[in-house]
Amino acid sequence: MTLTEARTWDYEAVEVGQRAQPIVKEATPDSIVRHASTSRSTNPDHFSDAPPFAMPTQIFSLAPKNRAGVAENNGMTVITAHATPFAKAEGRWFAPIRLGDTVTSVATVLEKYERRGNKFVTLRLEAHNDGGEKLAEIDHTSIFEFRKTDQPRPDSRAAPRRPGPDLEPSPLRETSPDDAVETVTFETIEVGDAVHPFTIHSPLKTEVDGVAVPEDEISAQSSEANHEPGRFPWGRMHGVGGITIMGYLDAMLHRWAPDGSLYGGGRLLFKAIKNFRPGDTNTYRGTVTAKRERQGKRLVDIEITGANQLGQLTGVAEATLVF
Repeated sequence: MTLTEARTWDYEAVEVGQRAQPIVKEATPDSIVRHASTSRSTNPDHFSDAPPFAMPTQIFSLAPKNRAGVAENNGMTVITAHATPFAKAEGRWFAPIRLGDTVTSVATVLEKYERRGNKFVTLRLEAHNDGGEKLAEIDHTSIFEFRKTDQPRPDSRAAPRRPGPDLEPSPLRETSPDDAVETVTFETIEVGDAVHPFTIHSPLKTEVDGVAVPEDEISAQSSEANHEPGRFPWGRMHGVGGITIMGYLDAMLHRWAPDGSLYGGGRLLFKAIKNFRPGDTNTYRGTVTAKRERQGKRLVDIEITGANQLGQLTGVAEATLVF
């Protein structure tokens, strides 16, 4: 059977345990700088000629989700990414990503499940450096099929957009590297403390995980020819990807906490609620919910909410930092 004749890797074809072939990528100076720039990092070490280490969230590009690899390794063709949109992702870090690391990762289907009629698939990535040290574990969850009676529809450009009832509209000024943020310590943190907010504007163009994509190209990628009519109703997916948003949250947390606080046992979970579209300005606000000591590590738990300029909730996140 040729690849063009192969079965589509849809929800029914997904099986727990299916895996891709390993992917190998290197943490180069250029890749570290590009990720830090896209994520709005303010750490000068990330922009030096020889950055000593990468931002934790660079692991998402060094160990990519690789849906296509899973499909092809099991003799099937992959559904386009826009047909299986981002639902949530969680990273758990065990060791720093250093300049020159060769990162090997393998994507495996961890679970598939149905919730309120929507069908989800989670891929797990385990990433190791060239010395065999485990760097991180990542879980990506995508929506493979929507409940037919409750399918989301693309936002109409002509439709009015009203603020949500519970959130105040966010300020329009984007967070600047010049913003003064006092770095905290484990001793100074108290439950209920606010993390310094982070505001980011998406220009009137499409970004896919930090890379600008021309309007005509994204239209072609999301044309009706690439989808089963009526099955995946997102149509043209615009805006900033969930993984890019996790880079923003990484930068936000490390303006407030010591750099690298996600390494050595930290975690970051982000759940998407509403698209971050071109022209939107999103503000992320965090609150300390717990501080604790476990197995010799001093941990701080944080809950984060994201809202656009109209006060609409766009996403929620949880983080655990290691001090």
